[in-house]
Amino acid sequence: MTWAERAAGPVMLRVPATWEEYLDLVDEVPYTIEYVNGEIISSAEAEKEGNTAQTGQASFIHELLVVTLAKLLANYFDDLGNYSVVGSNIKIYAEACRSEFNADVPVIQGVPDFVRLPSSKLSGTQLTNSYLVVEILSESTKDYDLGTKLSVL
Repeated sequence: MTWAERAAGPVMLRVPATWEEYLDLVDEVPYTIEYVNGEIISSAEAEKEGNTAQTGQASFIHELLVVTLAKLLANYFDDLGNYSVVGSNIKIYAEACRSEFNADVPVIQGVPDFVRLPSSKLSGTQLTNSYLVVEILSESTKDYDLGTKLSVL
């Protein structure tokens, strides 16, 4: 579905699917989808929280918090070495339950360990070695972030 069709739907959309169906869609849809516990999940923030429903853009305060936390974490982990603070477009893969999601500020330990796709190629955006996952909670996604998403970590 297009972003306009997605934005007109519920804030949280869950569709039962296989891992292979998810992989077929993840790079094709014009918005972020995640795969958790046998479901493709899409979250569209409500306009009341300062997001633009037509574009899926996050609110100013959300992005300000993301950048501030990323900067603080990067400064801290730079001193420790062997860690990378990355952006929210990197997907975190939880192999034990075959789930994948985006985090606002993921921290990776060691050399990036990329997912091997069914084609035998290595993904360039799906990592298995997350050390820390930071989420900025909002009214519309806090139950999902603290429930479904947290349960796979």
